[in-house]
Amino acid sequence: MDQGLTVPQVRKIRDALKEVVAILDSVLEPQDRAREAKAKALPSAEGDRLAVLLAQSIQAHSPQYPCPAPRVEAWGKAFDLWLRTGIEPAKVERILRWSTADSFWRRNVLSPQSLRRHYDRLVLAAEERRPAGSPSASAPVVFASAQGWLRVHHAAARRYTDRCASLGESPTEDGVRAFVLEAGAPDPEPHTKAILAWATRP
Repeated sequence: MDQGLTVPQVRKIRDALKEVVAILDSVLEPQDRAREAKAKALPSAEGDRLAVLLAQSIQAHSPQYPCPAPRVEAWGKAFDLWLRTGIEPAKVERILRWSTADSFWRRNVLSPQSLRRHYDRLVLAAEERRPAGSPSASAPVVFASAQGWLRVHHAAARRYTDRCASLGESPTEDGVRAFVLEAGAPDPEPHTKAILAWATRP
């Protein structure tokens, strides 16, 4: 008995297989797209590392503070947004570790958003409280912006501009550096011109 298939039968089987493949694609494609979207939404390795470090640091001093996985994942995405501004992960990690170990700041730094919001103040506080003679005690502090520097040293900047006004002098770049050193803060060299522009505003 001949078991061979005729051409019409082969074509019929082929068409049936195509229908099966189409049905499978219609079921699997949405699942694949969902997996791809989830993968894209996950934080980067660096963002995730910082988020986990923050959660561990918080739990070390406040075990009762909830750090569920969804929250830590959201923190990773928040760190990613911050890192995209160009700040170095090592700088974020250093201030994260310092602030969550400090008896005052650890109560105020409970998320990447609060760490980022207070970053300039934390940098200054970390430098001021660093033990004398430590390797980076005299390392210059680079603030995220001139505005951040001014928030920390607004009173000193105001004294400088008031002194210039009383002497009938205009603020100068050298004067900005001088008042910074007089205030006992590191020279914010990258922002000197921006601070000068603030000091000479109308």
